[in-house]
Amino acid sequence: MTKIEKVATQIADRVIAGLKDNNEFQRRLREADQARESEGKDALGALRRLGGKKLPAGEEVIIARRLYPAVQVLKQHLRAQKSSIGKFCIDAKIADASQSSKELHRLTLAPGKNPDDVRLRRTADKYYRLIMAISKTTRESASTLADRLLIGTSLHPAKNLWNLSEVEMVQTALQGIVDRIDSEFSIFAKFMEVAELKSRHIANGGKTNWPKADWFLEPDWIDSEQELADAMNPDFAFWQRERLPVQTDPSEMEDVTDERFNELGWTQEENDDFLKQESTSPRFPVTCDSGVFQDKNFFYIPHTPIGMVDYSNLRDPKKDLIGYEKSVDMIIRGWRKPYEPSMKSSMELSLTISDQWNAETNQPFGQTLDGNDGSVSADYAWIVIYPMPDNARLMPMLYIPQEEGGALLAPLDARNLDIFRDAIWADETRHLSVFDRIKELLGYRPGTSRVIEDGLRRTAPWLDHNPFFKMRDQKTEDLRLLGDFCQQYWAPDHCESVPQGGTK
Repeated sequence: MTKIEKVATQIADRVIAGLKDNNEFQRRLREADQARESEGKDALGALRRLGGKKLPAGEEVIIARRLYPAVQVLKQHLRAQKSSIGKFCIDAKIADASQSSKELHRLTLAPGKNPDDVRLRRTADKYYRLIMAISKTTRESASTLADRLLIGTSLHPAKNLWNLSEVEMVQTALQGIVDRIDSEFSIFAKFMEVAELKSRHIANGGKTNWPKADWFLEPDWIDSEQELADAMNPDFAFWQRERLPVQTDPSEMEDVTDERFNELGWTQEENDDFLKQESTSPRFPVTCDSGVFQDKNFFYIPHTPIGMVDYSNLRDPKKDLIGYEKSVDMIIRGWRKPYEPSMKSSMELSLTISDQWNAETNQPFGQTLDGNDGSVSADYAWIVIYPMPDNARLMPMLYIPQEEGGALLAPLDARNLDIFRDAIWADETRHLSVFDRIKELLGYRPGTSRVIEDGLRRTAPWLDHNPFFKMRDQKTEDLRLLGDFCQQYWAPDHCESVPQGGTK
């Protein structure tokens, strides 16, 4: 056995034994998730923000009554996992070992029970931790579960809708769409199953790493051991481990000349002015490195198209409206300008991007262009349903394949939606901010279609055919065929032809 094989075996043993990497990185991911989430007004975020404070009087009764059937479902899952409710409460930090069942009793309310007799808890943090722990065990997205349990309380956005800002309303609508589709298709549970299947597959020597690019081991790479551990760890199934940025010597950076300006007839003074503005301009969306596919292989994920988008070459209009308008003008003219050899513009080529499904091979196709036209796909945006980095919930996200830097996968929380007010979407006849385009596609105006919800619902079944489910189903079918083959040797006609006590 080689040194690398030994290292891989040791790491696999640790992962299979359940030694998850719950380190400082995971803590920071959760904090980043919470910071982004605090910008929204969904039920889960509202409950989390209360922390150690008390729930409004009477609302503990509403939540506890709804938690009771949820806990009965939880118990079924725990029995299937050969675990106990006591261990669950300890792991969820609801109570210590001596009071676990008693504390859970004071967070739930059975039908017909008097709340005063139970003496329900009112501390919000207790309910938040219970919801997060139930979500992890039953594989229901925490936001979907919280939305179901908290509706009718002051923590649910339905109670505060008219106090929300425009951005918060759009964020609430998008999250509502995701939670509804998750409820219909069990999207979150399927993602969590993919994470486990992938962990076992790579631990057993497999290379498939969907929705990220296929995994391979570089023996001389300094981080190879850590990357193998991450590839086998369900916690990193959908996002990369955060790494420190590499410091680059400015003298080693390539001197790149941008020829876009000359092609558009800009003067040297305008060129210099724009480059100066561009270097200090963008408000970039808050995100982490996902490492996901940048081509059609990604699109088993529930998704719906937005169109051509630019978010990284624009000045902040709050600082310099003239510079911002110049940036927008340059981008749109560039997209609409025909290029050799096809003499088609990027905008024309973008119209050939399609969102199709091959029913024979059960694969997506048409979502990205190939060859010289592939760069057009790099600016084509989609809304997708995807897990957050801590694997606790699903969120709507903006996905753009991009090029060398990897795909953009940005949660559409209120903060990022506000940043996308300054990003540009355009087609052949008009342009809007990305935020306004998303709002338009919600279909909230009379007579308009719910493009985002319809698109996500149409493609939600595609997740059932992702590479890991295909491998699982193929293995099941192979075992069935093998079983049928073995069964023939115990068929009555075969047994009757073999004399007792010997062979034929």
